[in-house]
Amino acid sequence: MKDRGKRHLPRRILVGAECAPPERLAACELHEHLKLLGIDAPVVEADRADRRDDASICLGAALLPARATDALARVRDDGFLLYRRSDTIHVAARLPRGVLFGCYQYLESLGVRWPEPGQPAELTQRTFELPTRPAAGVDNPDFRTRGNNCYCPTNARDLQTTLETIEWLTRQRCNLHSLLRGDTPTLTAFDEFWYATADVVHQRGCELALGSHLTWPGLLMYEDRDLFEKHPEYFPLRDGQRQPTGPYGPPVHYGPDAIASRTGSGISLCVSNPKVVALVVRNLRKFLDAHPEIDVMGLWPPDTKWEGCECAKCRKLVQPDRMWSNIPHHDNQWRATSDHLAHLIGQVAAGIKKSHSKVRVLSWGWCTTEPAPRNVTPEGRFQFDHFLLPCYTHPLDSDRCLNHHIHPEALKTWAKTKNVDLGWIFAGVGFTTVMAEYPFAWLIKRNVEFIRQIGGRAVTTCQEIGEAANRSARGDMTDHYMFSACGVNYFAMARLGWKTDTPLEELYRDYAETRFGQAAGALITDYYEQIIERYEAWEHSQPTEDFYDVWGGSEIRCRPGWEVLLDLLTEDMIARARELLETAHRRARRKLHKQRVQSERNVFEHTVRMRKIFKIHQARQKLEEAGLTEESQKLARAQRKILADAKRIDLPKHHAETMIAGDKSWIESMWL
Repeated sequence: MKDRGKRHLPRRILVGAECAPPERLAACELHEHLKLLGIDAPVVEADRADRRDDASICLGAALLPARATDALARVRDDGFLLYRRSDTIHVAARLPRGVLFGCYQYLESLGVRWPEPGQPAELTQRTFELPTRPAAGVDNPDFRTRGNNCYCPTNARDLQTTLETIEWLTRQRCNLHSLLRGDTPTLTAFDEFWYATADVVHQRGCELALGSHLTWPGLLMYEDRDLFEKHPEYFPLRDGQRQPTGPYGPPVHYGPDAIASRTGSGISLCVSNPKVVALVVRNLRKFLDAHPEIDVMGLWPPDTKWEGCECAKCRKLVQPDRMWSNIPHHDNQWRATSDHLAHLIGQVAAGIKKSHSKVRVLSWGWCTTEPAPRNVTPEGRFQFDHFLLPCYTHPLDSDRCLNHHIHPEALKTWAKTKNVDLGWIFAGVGFTTVMAEYPFAWLIKRNVEFIRQIGGRAVTTCQEIGEAANRSARGDMTDHYMFSACGVNYFAMARLGWKTDTPLEELYRDYAETRFGQAAGALITDYYEQIIERYEAWEHSQPTEDFYDVWGGSEIRCRPGWEVLLDLLTEDMIARARELLETAHRRARRKLHKQRVQSERNVFEHTVRMRKIFKIHQARQKLEEAGLTEESQKLARAQRKILADAKRIDLPKHHAETMIAGDKSWIESMWL
């Protein structure tokens, strides 16, 4: 990195008179952020670059010199061309959002960074030179889709948080923003919050996805709530009868808003019935006509519990040995529905392609879809993202892992499935249930590398900031736990989606210096990095035979998420972490940076106390097995004192009651 100077800073920002909204936004972003460097560069419309002025930044292919045409032809997807000739900067792309991404890259070359959603940009010393030849200025993403899944805003505070998240993630090169309508009717009651979000996404040239569970019954009954009484054959046959509800209870509503409040209710369709598929396609076309703002239509199965139809034609889609799948670590048996799912989604995707060629179909995979389709080749092309909570001790390519539901060979087969664009979802919710003061970016990087190696096309995050069950905690994200201790994970996921081979150390340092300042950031980087060596040397083994986790079973063979850091930390690491955090706090120059470091210290100290509670819990298990109840109760009193001390620690905002939040910790209820 070189010291930032005023060389190569533009006096003007040139855009084409007919430029697209993302390019216009790029010009505005440049104008505002260059002010941090004392430059007030006006935005000027031009038909071509003014050769008499060598101090301009020219946006768009229309202003690109002829000599750079060949380089632009090498740009793919939403990549960009960014280079400097003397003091003139050129940014061009094949897609308008590529120009926006290129402008963010240019600002980063000047040291501009964004510490978290809702916070203004900050200047760092992390600058770099731009290429001086067009051929060297081509920058293409490794993954076509780099997305974000979050809840649809339901009030003004939610809306502000959502828009801030979209802005921050777009600056990290994310291009898909999916809104889960989990606590609102999926296909009806679209309010101003939905449309305001869509406008912001499209202003950036990104894709807007409707996210939902159980969209199919809503589409089937889009205009007829009494369809089951008229055509029971459209619904799944189970136990000899056609059933309009899932095996885990009926949904709350039928008709256009047919989505269960419990997404695991499992309502399905008779997917082999051509009239069912035709009706779903016809109604989806009507729905998309009414909502042209939707670029990607999410057709997700419910959470792990979708059962298929047992009629003779549906059975032919699935080989007998695949009708049932006994998923490890669960009491229930669920249908192995990947063939049914691929058959239905493929036909729907092919159907709407004829009428809405620009709309993509996106589906999700759960443990019920672990076996890749074997009997079915999807008719239409769609994106299929596998959602799973990470094992936390083994990456996706490990055949030693017995915890995660999707195994390497299944993912490889999915990636080779015709007409399917394989993706992987990083389940951010997992990091809200553990003490994630250490980043899990090492795991993210391994997983992203594996997904790319097998031919995956998409990586996305599931961002659990607020949830339907606890809407009161949604909203303000400033110094939220997910963007303090955990923010580096989201940052790493977005950046690795663009360049998979980016060294973790570089990502850590970029994030840490942005958030904590240069002096403290270097120490925070060391604090992050010490975990990598420990992970590599850590014994990735199953729990001891006498161990019973908080869920009451011993089937989880790999380290469950909440246990990782409690077991992974050593006394030497604790001492080293305290030293690094204390020094970082002392060296932080700005008050804001000191506050952020202190927040990290608080989370860490809370984790150390939780570790003590956990160690005592293990000791109590042995005492209870030996019948030494009185001795066990003495240790329980020690646990309560530690917990009381932990509760006095000022912790960052959090989205739900987990280990680090709430007056009734589930540690207290489970272990004490």
